[in-house]
Formats: sequence, structure tokens, C-alpha cells
Amino acid sequence: MIHTEDLSFWYPVADAPTISQINLKIETNETIAIVGPNGSGKTTLGYCLCGVIPHLINGKMEGEVFVDGKDTKKHPLEDFISNIGIIFQNPDAQFVTLRVKDELAFGLENVYLPQEEIDKRVTEVVKHFGLSELLNGAPQDLSMGQKQKVALASVIAMKPKILLLDEPASTLDPRGRKKFLEVINELKKDLTVVLLTHNFDYVKSIADRVVVLHNKTIKFDGTPDLLTKKEVLRLFDVDEREINNLGTPGTNPFSRVEHLSYKYSRSHELTLDDVSFVVNEGEVLGIVGPNGSGKSTLLLLMHGLLKTNRGRVLIDGKNVAKMEFPDLARKQGILFQNPTHQIFTSSIKEELSFGLKNLGLSEGEIENRIALASDFIKFGDLAKDPHSLSYGQRKLLSLATVLAMNPEIILLDEPELGMDIGFMNKFEKLLLKLNRSGKTFVVVSHDLDLIENLTHRIIFLDKGKITDKGKTKQIIGKVRDYFDQ
Repeated sequence: MIHTEDLSFWYPVADAPTISQINLKIETNETIAIVGPNGSGKTTLGYCLCGVIPHLINGKMEGEVFVDGKDTKKHPLEDFISNIGIIFQNPDAQFVTLRVKDELAFGLENVYLPQEEIDKRVTEVVKHFGLSELLNGAPQDLSMGQKQKVALASVIAMKPKILLLDEPASTLDPRGRKKFLEVINELKKDLTVVLLTHNFDYVKSIADRVVVLHNKTIKFDGTPDLLTKKEVLRLFDVDEREINNLGTPGTNPFSRVEHLSYKYSRSHELTLDDVSFVVNEGEVLGIVGPNGSGKSTLLLLMHGLLKTNRGRVLIDGKNVAKMEFPDLARKQGILFQNPTHQIFTSSIKEELSFGLKNLGLSEGEIENRIALASDFIKFGDLAKDPHSLSYGQRKLLSLATVLAMNPEIILLDEPELGMDIGFMNKFEKLLLKLNRSGKTFVVVSHDLDLIENLTHRIIFLDKGKITDKGKTKQIIGKVRDYFDQ
């Protein structure tokens, strides 16, 4: 079905290839998982396997890729792309309509299927992915997890022969991820599936074969049962997860959320409805809940990036909505779910220094903080354009810029998205260290192991309301039970 011969690829102006000497054969109706650390070339390899490289992305490609016997360099993209369904890591990149229902039908209409067949396929994927309540909404207004469901559904409705999935379940809640695995396992008997992922947890339940990319080339190629947890940790050069060793939080509230309500302009319902809670000094507070429950909206409101319809957010007794940027930046930082929304300069060094300059710090202090951040992210050339980085590396850079600002409280929206287990191991150790020194965090995540290991307390959001809260050890079992239903 797909095979490569001595495949290497260089992006424009790059001195070294992103992938090198890749020899890979994928059989018809095989499900293969391609895994590897951030920057290992997984997405680049995926683009080569489906013909996006060399037809839509410039660079130097050596070697060959054959799809259904057709050399992708010698055949135009339209000769084979109609049989390939692609889910990009960032679902926003593939939306073309203003209504979910239209998005699901768009590809089907463009291949001139009869209306009866279009309606049948749309109905099938709506049922599979539980999208009935979203059909009249705009894809752009959905949560990241909901966007990922819509993107998956629109591609699966096309019934391709080959399905290329780049981190397809990364923003889904545990229940949505379970449903996704069920759908793929049901469909894969008639599909060739190529899954690009960091997540080893579901690889064994979906993949016939695992390929590990490391240092630009293939380091492992075999069945999932041969790739033990110990071997995975060795490949990513990480230790076992530490036992929870958080600091002891204070009893004084540092941040207060009071009767917060919010409704998006194109929505008929409240995204958040009368939400109130406190975050104590030195606490790590976890916020969990299903996709679309309002978690990311809550963080944006807490940081003053959205204007509340009702209620207020206080930091150290001051209303966030009335704080000047430098004052707020010293108190609080935020990591967005999508790093693309947080990067806007033309070099890594500029990105790291931008916020620091706005704090009025001396050149010496700025250079010192950049050096510390650079040691953490290990990107080498700080003159590199951050937009050329992989999704995971951009997420890493965004986190480094927040940490460099050294705020007293940090809001983290799905910090694990796009991150390999090596980085997450390092991130968890850093968070524990910072918390033991008194740093306060609010963490939104669908990774319940991360939530259990790294938080003192949990708030559970569902349909914009707090439906449960308590110490992590006391309610994590109920949270897991909710998503297992």
C-alpha cells in the first residue's frame, strides 16, 4: 500500500535533514503507529507518506515514496490523494465552513455523491462521535476536543482507503478517546491506518505495529507487545514517574473566581454559569471535565483575555479586568492549549525576551532568564524562526516564555498536548520543584494520571457548572468512574 526507499527530507534553508534514510513498508489494511520524541520527524514523515511533501511543502526530498504503486514525486497529488484521509495535529487548519453540519458534508459534496448518500454518511458519523448537539454551531467556536471530533468525523465520512492521523485523540477527554479507539478498531479492518502519536497508552489497543523515530531515523520496528514500558523509557531517556511530592499549600486565597458567567456571542447557552472557587497560595489546582465543559474559557477569563458577562476574578485582591499588563504579567502567566496562538516573533530569542522587556528588566537580567529558559528547552540556535518548529516544540517554547516571566501563579491549559513522555517527565519534575518553592498553578488537563500525580485539589466542570470538587485523593476515583461510563 505505502512504502519508502531511503527517504530523507530537508526543509528550506535547513542544514540537516529532518528525517534521514527512512525505509518503511506499510501493508494494505495494516494499522501502524509512528511514535517518537518532539522534533523526531513524525509529522514530516506523515506528510511524505501522503504526498503533501513534495507537492504542497517545499524542501529537498531524496529517496522515493510509493502510494498504491505510484511514485509521489512523479505523479500529481490528485492521482492518489482522493484515497487518503488526513487529520492534522491542529484541527483549525482543516476547517473550511461556518457550520459543523456543513463541515461534515463538505468533502462528500465535492466528490459529487448523491444527496441521499451524503445524508446517510453524515448521520453515521454524527452518531459515532456524538455530534448531534453541535451540528448548527460554528467549528471555530468549539473547544479543541470538540474540534478534533468534528475533524475526525468529516474525514471518516469520506471513507478513505488510507487514514493518516496526527495526534488524533490528543485533545479528547478520556471518554471521547475511548470512543475514538472503538471507532478506529471498528473501521480499520477496511482501512490502512497510519497513526502519529506520543501517546503509548492506546498504541497497544489499536496498532498492529509500532515504529519508533529517534534522531531522524527508525530505531524500532515491531509489534506493540515487544515494546515494553522499560524500553519506551529508555528510548526517551526518562525515569519512572516520581511519587507525588508536592509542596504544602497555604490557607490564604491568592486568586478568587466569583460568580463567573460567560456566553459566546454566537452561542444560545452559557459556556460558564455562576462559577465560584478560590486558589490558595502554593496550591496546584486541577480542573477537569468533558470536552466543551468550559475549562479553557475559564482560564481565558481568569487571565482577563475574555470579558465576563457576570462576576469577577481577583488576584491578590485586585480585579484582573482592571489590571495593567505589566502588573498582571508579574502576578500571573498563562499557557494556551494551542501554542500557535502564543507565538508571534521571528526568532526563539525574540520570543523569550519579548515579555521580559515589557516588564522593564535590565539587559543583564533578561539575558540571564533567556539562558535559563534555553537550557530548559534545548533548542540550540536561538535565531531559528519559532514557526518552523514542530507543534510540540512550539508548545515547549510557549511554556519556556511563561516560566521566564516568573509569575506567582501560572495557568496551564492542557500542558501535555504535543509533548513526548521525555518532556512531560521533565515538566512534572519542574512543576513539583516550583510548587515546593511556593509557586501556584491551575492545571486544565484530560490526563487523569497527571492530575492525580500533580494536584492538591480538583474542580470538576460539566456544562459550564462546577458539579464536584475536593481533595484530589478523595475524588479522583469518582472522576475516573465518570469517564469510564
